[in-house]
Amino acid sequence: MERQTVSSLYEDAMQYDVPYLANFIYFAITKGKITMEDDASKLDDITLTEQEQIEFDEMRSKNTLNLRPNQLYAIKRSAEQYVFYFAQNAGEARKLHHQLYGEWVSKLTNAHNQMMDKSLYFPETNETKTFRELLHDTWEFPCRVCELGTGGTGSSSQFLGQGTCPSVPNTTTDLEPIKPTAHYKIAFPKL
Repeated sequence: MERQTVSSLYEDAMQYDVPYLANFIYFAITKGKITMEDDASKLDDITLTEQEQIEFDEMRSKNTLNLRPNQLYAIKRSAEQYVFYFAQNAGEARKLHHQLYGEWVSKLTNAHNQMMDKSLYFPETNETKTFRELLHDTWEFPCRVCELGTGGTGSSSQFLGQGTCPSVPNTTTDLEPIKPTAHYKIAFPKL
């Protein structure tokens, strides 16, 4: 097996959205504790002093690497209906929701960590994409990603979705959408 360098691990951390690791590598390099050519296993041997830990925490909170500038937010519209948005902050998602639905919501959830790797199935193209992939392909923010509702009752509920994000391919399905004016409809596999 080929050895992994700090450089390739850093690239992976940036590509696959692992901000703690990306920040740690960046910080360790700036402090001269490792180089990009070092074996990635050398990261395990790095310890930070108390002062370095404070500096590292400050760097992460300032988001020096501009990681995750847009998050995935979920707004619950009813017991069985959610709307998902990509936005820089909760205020942007809340404002867009009001523009689209005429509703001011007081509660929304940052679903970034819980939902980014959930798959969306597009039956027309026979493609499956995750929220992470959709975020990567989206160029206009904030945007509504999709509207999801449980279809049916009991444990065999099926998720339906639709949205207006320009990055999501136009797809169709024989399932009924929540709103008939959708730009796309998506069916979620049972999890």
